[in-house]
Amino acid sequence: MSADCIEWKGARHPEGYGQVWVKGKKWRAHRLLWTQANGPIPEGMCVCHRCDNPPCVNLEHLFLGTRADNSADMVAKGRQRKPSAGKTHCKHGHELTLENTYIFPSCRGRRCRTCVREANRKNWKERSDQRKLLARDQTARTI
Repeated sequence: MSADCIEWKGARHPEGYGQVWVKGKKWRAHRLLWTQANGPIPEGMCVCHRCDNPPCVNLEHLFLGTRADNSADMVAKGRQRKPSAGKTHCKHGHELTLENTYIFPSCRGRRCRTCVREANRKNWKERSDQRKLLARDQTARTI
């Protein structure tokens, strides 16, 4: 814990973030306090912790960033949860930059955009070839 952190004393999410119900909606405590102090959180933005202390609700320790910013901050500070999160290149050698990486917030995973594009092209060609064979087969049956 940082010396200046203000830790949430109420209920906590399993990941350590404070949580509270307000008017039938569950909030992460740091997001609620940010909203109360600064207004609504823009679509696609996260409330991130400079102090890396999930239960901290000190507004001076919080900042807005995209999910990509939050992920990059996590990797830069060595807090990635998966060993592969610190990799700089995919298994095919493509660089994992923010521009060349899909980040999946739901599972906290990421994939190389170049590899995804190549796999999609290969799958599309295979399906196209299968459709052509099926069309030829059906044409041959009708004759």
